[in-house]
Parts: sequence; C-alpha cells; structure tokens
Amino acid sequence: MKSRIFVSILITLMLVGCNLNSKERYQNQYDIDINYNHYKKVKRYARKYMDERYQRNGNVYLFFETSFENDTVRVTVNNKLKYQDVIATEASTGIANSYEIENINEVFNIGIRVNNGKEALIEIDTMNLFTIEFRDSILRVDVLNHVPVYD
Repeated sequence: MKSRIFVSILITLMLVGCNLNSKERYQNQYDIDINYNHYKKVKRYARKYMDERYQRNGNVYLFFETSFENDTVRVTVNNKLKYQDVIATEASTGIANSYEIENINEVFNIGIRVNNGKEALIEIDTMNLFTIEFRDSILRVDVLNHVPVYD
C-alpha cells in the first residue's frame, strides 16, 4: 500500500516537473525582431485627433498587444527598471497593456524582457509610438507613425 502511494506521488511529481520545465523553456527562449521602419511598410488606420495629441508630444508610448498570457513583462528605461507587471491580452481589443514614459529627450533606450528571456533593447530617437507583440516564440517591436486604434 505504501509503495503504491509512493509510486503515485513520484509519477505525479515527474509529470508536473516536465510540464513546468517545458513551459519555462518556451518562456525563456524567444527571438527578437525590432522593426524601426515598420511604419513605412504597413499603413494603419489613423485618427487625426489621436495623432495630434500623442504623436511626438515629448513622451514615449508602448502598446503591448497579441498573445500575452499572464506573462511577466519588465520595462527598463536607460537600463533602470521602470515597470514590472504580469499582463494578458484582452480578447476583445487585442491589447494587453500600455505604458507612457515621460520626457523622450531623457530616454536613450528602452529594454523589454518577457518571462526572464532575452531583452529587446530599443534605441529612442524621434519616434515615440511602439507596439510589442509576443507570439510564435518571437518578441516583436514595431515603430508606428500613428496612434494604434483599438475598437
């Protein structure tokens, strides 16, 4: 009787360990794709009043979209931690979270890390709108020239 219980517990622990390890490997290993010229290739529907308010207004905006499922996101500004949150994409809008970083003139780089994986390091120049997606083992950062619209 005791040996059956011991074997059952051992098998359960092995299965749980395998599931945790495979999930951890997926979360920690991904490629990074930063598209500084995305806005030149892909046209987005724009709302002029949104662009007038947010585009090049002195702040940086990060819009986290697509396929975040209770993922831990760390955002650093000039190599110092600014935000750390667990985020999930909301199905009806496609957005997980957004962040505003004030005073673009003092921002030289922004780092984004998902689940202790590699850090995507974005160099900041004059563009201030970025979308971040995490799908198919790729952390993708796109530079936009219009404020994204989520209807």
